[in-house]
Amino acid sequence: MKQWLVIYLNGKLKLSYVGIYNDNKSLENSCSMKTNISRAKYCHKKMIETPNGNNSGLKSGFMMALINTNYGGWDYTILPEPLENAFAAAEFKAEMIEILKGFGYTFVGSDRFFVKGSIKEFGGNASWTKKWNIEAMTQAKIREKIEFIVKSMPDNVPNRIYSEAYMCTIIPDGVKIRTNYGDYQINDLVSLYKFVRNYMGYDL
Repeated sequence: MKQWLVIYLNGKLKLSYVGIYNDNKSLENSCSMKTNISRAKYCHKKMIETPNGNNSGLKSGFMMALINTNYGGWDYTILPEPLENAFAAAEFKAEMIEILKGFGYTFVGSDRFFVKGSIKEFGGNASWTKKWNIEAMTQAKIREKIEFIVKSMPDNVPNRIYSEAYMCTIIPDGVKIRTNYGDYQINDLVSLYKFVRNYMGYDL
């Protein structure tokens, strides 16, 4: 199926995202800011109401960025021609990400090359909610993941957050002491995202 690329920009914060959508009659509705903001608000609501639940909707850096920016300042453009298939769309998306970086925009999604609908060769087994091997999580890895989360936040990040998050990753009971969420362990990107927002004073 042909695919459309949609460019999302936050001009004030210089943030960008590139979405890939199926070529069908619902394109305009699927990619609109109204629809994406509605999705992000729902994800945010579920994240707060069910801290120990499955927050599968937060498998998108764009959803996280919309929440982090309080849903404001974004606009979008549908590129004028569709791409022939998912692989061509993925390749062109990668090019667009680099072009936007050249204009000073920070890409809020993952830089990982991902082909829509692929199970194995491109993008398989990648999930924002996939549980980490806690023993393999180093302070450097935690720092890298936090920096991915906060790049769409307009506020300064306290330096202590990196060591605090690391301790809450390797010590299961550490989260309960430091946040108002449940007694879950930081063991995937979504739970780290919840911890970071809580640490920064959001969602309290």
